[in-house]
Amino acid sequence: MIRAMKKIIYTLLLMMLCGCSLFKDVKEFIGSSSTKVYLNKVTFKADDDANDSSAVKVHIVVVHKEETLKTLMPLDSESYFKKIDDMKDNDPNKESFEVFESDIIPGQTYTIPINLVNPTHGIGGFIFSNYSSKGKHRKMIGSEQIMLIHLKKDKFDIKSLDE
Repeated sequence: MIRAMKKIIYTLLLMMLCGCSLFKDVKEFIGSSSTKVYLNKVTFKADDDANDSSAVKVHIVVVHKEETLKTLMPLDSESYFKKIDDMKDNDPNKESFEVFESDIIPGQTYTIPINLVNPTHGIGGFIFSNYSSKGKHRKMIGSEQIMLIHLKKDKFDIKSLDE
């Protein structure tokens, strides 16, 4: 109990010191999985040198079931891309999760709609990208409806475009 309280206090202090932009990473750290996903539009902006000037595969994953959320939570992008085909084969009706796939070419900017097959909002979500560089290359989705995914040389950033 004391250990959990210390973790929460340290997390809150970190948020106060660094600002709210770290909230999604802090939620990953403490293990929260209660964010409803309302995402309906994503804009991709890729720098000219994104992924060392090579195309980047990006998956936006909206999760509908808690056990799937727990399966995806610890994965980095490399592990995710090794498992995703089998996961999709085991969920053909998209009851557990939905994946929106894009191959982004450096220098591109474009927008895609996110039209969920499963009519319920997701209970969590992730963005995975297959950069050639080492790294986690994964972010959690919050409750934003419109998002910008900015692909840079060796990482990507996300930003809410909600008004």
